[in-house]
Amino acid sequence: MNPYIITITGPSGSGKTALVSKLGQLYGPERLQTLRADCYYRDQSTHPIEQREMLNYDHPDAFEFDLLTQHLNALKNKQSIEVPQYDFKTHTRTTQTFTVDSAPVILVEGILLLSHEPIRQIGDCHVFINTPIDICLLRRIRRDCIERARNTESVLKQYEHTVRPMLIEHILPTAQFAHQSLPDGGWNPTALEWMCETIDQSCQQTISS
Repeated sequence: MNPYIITITGPSGSGKTALVSKLGQLYGPERLQTLRADCYYRDQSTHPIEQREMLNYDHPDAFEFDLLTQHLNALKNKQSIEVPQYDFKTHTRTTQTFTVDSAPVILVEGILLLSHEPIRQIGDCHVFINTPIDICLLRRIRRDCIERARNTESVLKQYEHTVRPMLIEHILPTAQFAHQSLPDGGWNPTALEWMCETIDQSCQQTISS
């Protein structure tokens, strides 16, 4: 049986990455491999840095979803892939990649995965993380200021001009494609328990077939 692919999507700051990180620690790469859609942001090195900082990174066009689709197909065919690395401080791809091998279960997380129909077709289970927007904003401010060397003013400006409008226009509507809605991602024990049950069943089916 081919690997079982689970997409985990929802607003920025909803707890997707925390959930995927905890699951990765619980299962290990032999049973579970993870992918982040953020690695597939389009390279913006041809634009001046001032222009890069003004681009809309919460629109589906900001991602190279065709490449991600190719990679998911490869993993489903039990092949390894070379995942691009993205520098959020400069908004460019680095020259380095990292290898991801196939596994019985593949978790892929990102804000706009379900906006891309080919990914909806490849995925076996789609999970939408439904977290209050004010909590998402607080987490985004903390993440961008600490991990991406930004200041609060720039984060709030981006949230007002692109993040919130794109959330309403492109992210929230994709919840209709989800098989399961879970609140608060990795910070919710119930969500973690449901994911573990789903992964356990998928691993057993994939390995035994």
